[in-house]
Amino acid sequence: MGSDVDNWNIETIMDFVGCFNSIYLAAALGVRAIELGYSVSYYTVEEFLLQLKKRSDIPVSKQNGRAYVKNALVVVNELGYQILDHSQTNLFFQFISARYMKGSTIITSHRLTP
Repeated sequence: MGSDVDNWNIETIMDFVGCFNSIYLAAALGVRAIELGYSVSYYTVEEFLLQLKKRSDIPVSKQNGRAYVKNALVVVNELGYQILDHSQTNLFFQFISARYMKGSTIITSHRLTP
């Protein structure tokens, strides 16, 4: 006979883990992906935005050689601490659009929600 945990969906798990620190779950998923042979990248939001800004003259969708576009999983940590300006918001949206249906993305935030 299964427990209630057997019926949890990913949102429930993220809510539960979010009470502690969602990066632990993201790290565990990243490690497991590597064990299964997938490519994984990890960035703090600050270093990620710097990477995007360095190449802002090229649309993110055209940056095929960059790890944040080609890897199977990309983890962006601490988004809740960063206030994005208009340019950063645009670059981040381009990143999400470029990865849509092409790879998995985990975005963590340490910001508590009421």
